[in-house]
Amino acid sequence: MSDYREQQARQHYTLHLPILRSINNVGRILSLTIIYNKGNKIGNAHLKWAFSVAVLYLRGNDKVKIIY
Repeated sequence: MSDYREQQARQHYTLHLPILRSINNVGRILSLTIIYNKGNKIGNAHLKWAFSVAVLYLRGNDKVKIIY
């Protein structure tokens, strides 16, 4: 099933998928979860929460912004 979703993501999100994959520790499953979890109840709620915390941390930390 995830192979089908990955094919669809490659076709419909040609720019987004490679960018997500370029982030350290973001693999196949996490990148698909992020793409298909846009405000919907799709995917793991804990994973969505953890990703949101990471994004907020990166936004508010100038030292980390220099690295990434």
